[in-house]
Amino acid sequence: MLIPLRNYSNYSICESNIKIDDLVNYASQNQLPAIALTDYRLLSGTLDFSVKCKKKGIQPIVGLDVDYLSCLGNISRLTLLSKTEFGYKNLNILSTKINTENDFVISKENIGEFSQDNILILGGLYSIFDSIPKNEKNIKKILTEITELQK
Repeated sequence: MLIPLRNYSNYSICESNIKIDDLVNYASQNQLPAIALTDYRLLSGTLDFSVKCKKKGIQPIVGLDVDYLSCLGNISRLTLLSKTEFGYKNLNILSTKINTENDFVISKENIGEFSQDNILILGGLYSIFDSIPKNEKNIKKILTEITELQK
């Protein structure tokens, strides 16, 4: 069964107009055991989302989509999903930094500060692979960076 792990709601301004109710109803109507909410840079909808999922017997998965500065200097998006309450706290700290510190950029140098008890997903819309020129040198650099991110 497919579990949607990257969903934006209307809390992600200019990214989505999906209401939390509609997302949860979709999961319920399609008998999904779980669904994720990964709004862009924000965790504002997570409480509403979690409560509504629980009422329908659906496991809420809370996450966050963030901009990431790759080793090639490209900005892409990563998705972080919390596995535990501690992971969720790390996402809160990350979201706060992103939204309050103008010069804050997440990169391989600082992602470790927020990664404990979280799952990292690469790929999808605006992924690390989208905007890099496809040549052997760049691919090797990105593969090395991905290997480091796995740690």
